[in-house]
Amino acid sequence: MILFELIEYDTLRVIWWALLGVLLIGFALTDGFDMGVGALLPFVAKTDVERRVAINTVGPVWEGNQVWFILGGGAIFAAWPPLYAVSFSGFYLAMFVVLAAFIVRPVAFKYRSKRDGAAWRARWDWALFVGGAVPALLFGVAVGNVLLGVPFYLTEDLMPMYPGNAAAKFVGLLRPFALLAGVVSLSMLLMHGAPHILLCGPASDIALKDAPASATAPQPPRDMSPKGLLSKIAALPNAKVEVCAIYLPAKGAQADVLMEGVTVAAPPAMAAAMIASNARVASY
Repeated sequence: MILFELIEYDTLRVIWWALLGVLLIGFALTDGFDMGVGALLPFVAKTDVERRVAINTVGPVWEGNQVWFILGGGAIFAAWPPLYAVSFSGFYLAMFVVLAAFIVRPVAFKYRSKRDGAAWRARWDWALFVGGAVPALLFGVAVGNVLLGVPFYLTEDLMPMYPGNAAAKFVGLLRPFALLAGVVSLSMLLMHGAPHILLCGPASDIALKDAPASATAPQPPRDMSPKGLLSKIAALPNAKVEVCAIYLPAKGAQADVLMEGVTVAAPPAMAAAMIASNARVASY
């Protein structure tokens, strides 16, 4: 028995659209915070310890989260081969840039700690930034172009064709509305990534009202201090900035020494997460 004889085409089409929507939403929710943390890395973490804290929040899960993206692409190919062909023909260079960023990101995760040199780790930190910011921006640009409409035509044998060469096609996608959609997409994932940064150990010092000079000193290139950046993160909608539960007892201090918007992670909630079957535990 063939599937289309069991399910009407109109019903099957809705099922596939729903499945594709679930896959892409799953990708945005899971890998979105991975890309957000990567895009924030050069700005919210100034020392190597702080960067390791940020990276370790996504280190155990980033690889699995990318599966949603692969399944989404596979669903488009399986259900709508013409849509797959049209999309990859017109967005070929943009897709190549996204895939290149996704290839660089796992390499950065794996090789960042292979050597102790500051220059070595800084290069991989910027690779993580590119691997998070570039896809987030280009995904929004792609959605913006879908809403605007992309110029293409079909030949007599139904082959999709776009005017211009590969570079012209890519530049043609960077229209004002599409760029605005890209900025919105990047901003959403930055907000998505920010609440997943938990401060532990010495990194928690930047959350103190009376923070040490290393946390309040302006840093290049924008003369923003780590504490100032943390304040901006804490002010984001739905942001949840916490310090580890053992930080204040070890310091012999109370919660009132923390800056506004920063709370203490509850031990029961942390313990429940650590023993859960889907726990994502990172150590450093």
